[in-house]
Amino acid sequence: MTAQEGTVSFTPEVSIVCDAGIDQPTKDRALQVLSEHKLTGVIKETADASKSVIYLKVDAKVAVEGKFDAHQITLGTTGGQTCLTITGQNTDATFMGLASIEQMMDAKGTTDLPCVAINDYADQLQRGLVEGYYGYPYSVEVKKDLMRFMMRMKMNSYMYGAKPDPYHLSKWKEPYPTSITDEQEKNGWLTQKMVSELCATSAATKVNFIWSIHPGNEFINSATVVDDIMSKFQKMYNLGVRQFGVFVDDVGIPSSDADMATNADRVTAVQKAIENRWNAEGAAPADTVKPLNFVPQIYCRSFAGSLDQYQRFFRALANTPKHVIIYTTGGGVWSVPNATDFNMPKEYLGRDVAWWWNYPCNDNADAQIYPMDMYQNFVDMPAVGNNNRLAADLNAGIGIVSNPTQQGEVAKIALFSVADYAWNNSGFDNSASWEASFGIIMRDEVKAKALRTIAPYLTKNDPTNKFGTNLSEARIRENATTLLDAISVVKGFADSDVESDRLLWREMSPWVLKLEQMLKTTSFYLTAKNGSDRDVRWQNYVSAATLTSELESKEDFVVYTIENRYGEVGSHIALPSDKYLRTYLNNMRTSAVKDIFPAAQTKVVNSPTPTSPPPSATTAQTSTSRSEHVSSSLANTWAWNCPPPFVCRRCWLPTRWCRTMPCWCRKTVSSCKDSPRTAPTPTRLKDLSSMLLSATTARRTPPYASAKPC
Repeated sequence: MTAQEGTVSFTPEVSIVCDAGIDQPTKDRALQVLSEHKLTGVIKETADASKSVIYLKVDAKVAVEGKFDAHQITLGTTGGQTCLTITGQNTDATFMGLASIEQMMDAKGTTDLPCVAINDYADQLQRGLVEGYYGYPYSVEVKKDLMRFMMRMKMNSYMYGAKPDPYHLSKWKEPYPTSITDEQEKNGWLTQKMVSELCATSAATKVNFIWSIHPGNEFINSATVVDDIMSKFQKMYNLGVRQFGVFVDDVGIPSSDADMATNADRVTAVQKAIENRWNAEGAAPADTVKPLNFVPQIYCRSFAGSLDQYQRFFRALANTPKHVIIYTTGGGVWSVPNATDFNMPKEYLGRDVAWWWNYPCNDNADAQIYPMDMYQNFVDMPAVGNNNRLAADLNAGIGIVSNPTQQGEVAKIALFSVADYAWNNSGFDNSASWEASFGIIMRDEVKAKALRTIAPYLTKNDPTNKFGTNLSEARIRENATTLLDAISVVKGFADSDVESDRLLWREMSPWVLKLEQMLKTTSFYLTAKNGSDRDVRWQNYVSAATLTSELESKEDFVVYTIENRYGEVGSHIALPSDKYLRTYLNNMRTSAVKDIFPAAQTKVVNSPTPTSPPPSATTAQTSTSRSEHVSSSLANTWAWNCPPPFVCRRCWLPTRWCRTMPCWCRKTVSSCKDSPRTAPTPTRLKDLSSMLLSATTARRTPPYASAKPC
C-alpha cells in the first residue's frame, strides 16, 4: 500500500461502472458495501460527473506469478471527483478488493479518506475452513454467518464434510431428505432446501461451498463407486453446489501398488466425469464446477507404515489431473503448517498440496474453546506443541483451510488470524492479528472491548496475574468486578438485534456463565475470610461453598457434543479459567473457613475410631475452639479441634447433623439420602451457625430426631 497526497469523501450517491467481465455477485457486493455505510450505489454504464464513482474492472495483466486473487486499488480524485478503481485479475479478485474498501470505511467512515494505491494478492489459493471435526455440525444459520464473515476476510473456501452428517458418510449414496425432525435438525442434519440456501449464500459471498462425499473403503473396493459418486453429485448440483470433494480419511490405508493405483484412477475418473458433465466448452461460468478437492487415506505422514509406503502412495496420485487439490495435515494429525511438511508430498506428487489444519479444532478437548491468539491457543490445545510457530515466509502449498472448534462463532477469533496468515504469511503478526479480530467480529466498540476482556478467562489456562495469594483483597475484587462488568455486556448478546451476536452467545454461554459464577464465588469467599461479623462470614462461606460445589454439575455449564461418526452424544463441563482462578477458589475454600473458626492447639490421642461423641469440653473451650474429633491418616488416631464441618449440599445441614455424613473430617463425601431441600433462609443460616458455635453442641439432642451427632 502506498499513501498518496490528499483525502477524498464520497457523495451520498455513488455511480458504479463495471467492465463486461464483472459478474452479478461482484456488483451486488459493491452495492452492499456502500449501503452498509449509508451510501446509495447505482450501477451505470458511464460515470456521473457530479457524483463519486467506483470502477470495477478485470485485467489479467495484474496477475502475479505464484500468487492468487491479485488486484489493484486506487482511491483518489479525477477532475475533483472522488474516484475508486478496483482492477482484479478476474471478477473474483475484484470482489476480494471490495473487502479492503469495506475495512477502510469501517475504520474511517466515508469522508476524509486518505488517498492510496494498493497492490494486493494472496499467498494461498484455498483460504477458508473445513467443517470436518467430530461433533455437532454447525447450524444452517451459523454456516451462513461464517460465509459472510469469511467474505469480509477474503476467504474463499467452505469445505463441508461433517462426520455426523449421514448423507455425507453412512448414507452417502442417498439424496438429502425434503424434511427432517427437530431432533435431526439439532443433530446437524440438512434438508434439500437447507442445502440450496447454503449454495445461495455461497454464490453471494464467493465462499465456495465445497460439498464433500465420504464413500469410505468403497472408494477402492466398489466397481460402481464412480457412478455412485456422480449420481449423488448430480443431486447436489441440482441444489446449487458448484464444487465437490471426496474424503477417504480415517478408513483403510492402501498398502499394495494395485490398491494405490485404483485409488488414483478413481480420483481421475471422478474429475473427468465432472468436466464432461458440467465444464464443456461454452458453458456459462455460473454453471461450471471448480476442481475436485481430495482428502486421501494417508493425509498425514505418520499414517504411513513406512517411508516407502508414503512415497508409493503419492507417486500413484501423481497421475491424477494436476488441478485436483489434494490435502495433508502434515507430519501428524495436529501439525502446524510448515514448508517441510508441505514439500514432502510435493516431492512425490509433483505439485503443491493444500493443508487441512486441525486448528482451532477441539474435538479432542470438548470442554475447551480457544479464543486467544494463535500461539497461546497452541499452548491450550492438548495435541499441539507449546512452542510451535508459523513460518514468516512459507513459500509452499496452495491452500490452508482451518478445521475449527465445534463452536463456529467462537472460532471466528482464530479464523481471522488464519485468514490473515493465508493471505500474507510474511506480514503476519500474531498479537496484532488477535487484537484486530474483535473489532472485525463485533463491529461495535463496546461489545468488542467486552469480548476482548473476558476472552483470556474463557480458556483453560487463564492468565496468572489477576488472582493469587500475592494480591491484595482490593486488587482481586477490582479484577473480578472488571470481568463481571464485561460479562454483563456479553450476556446482552443473547437479546441482540444482530444475529451473529445471538449465535455467539448460544455457543459460548457455558463458559461465560461458569466464569461468572466463579467470579461471584470469589467475592463470597473474600467476605467470609475478611469480614467482621462471624455470622455474616459463615453465611458467605456457605454461599461460596454451595456455588463451588455446582461448578462441576450445573446444567448451565454443560457442553454437549457428538463424540463420533455414529452419533453418540457425550456431555462435558466447560473449563474456563481452570488452571489459576479455579485453583484460587479451591485454596480459598480451605483458608476462608480456617479464618472464620481459628483452631486451638490440637491434641492428638491414640485411640480406636470413636463411635460416640468425644468427651465434653468446658463452655469456654468449645465457644472458642469448637471441640470436635477428626480422623488422621492413621486408622487408630483421632484428634480434637478439627476444622468446621462442611455443609451437605442436599439437606443444607452441617455435616455433623447430616444422616449420611457424620463428620466432614471423616472424609465421608456421599450425598444426603434425604430429598433435596431448598437453600436455607438467612435466619436458618444464623440458627445453623449458632448451633455450630454452641458450647453444648457435642452433648445436646439435634433438632432432627433421626440425626445423630458425631
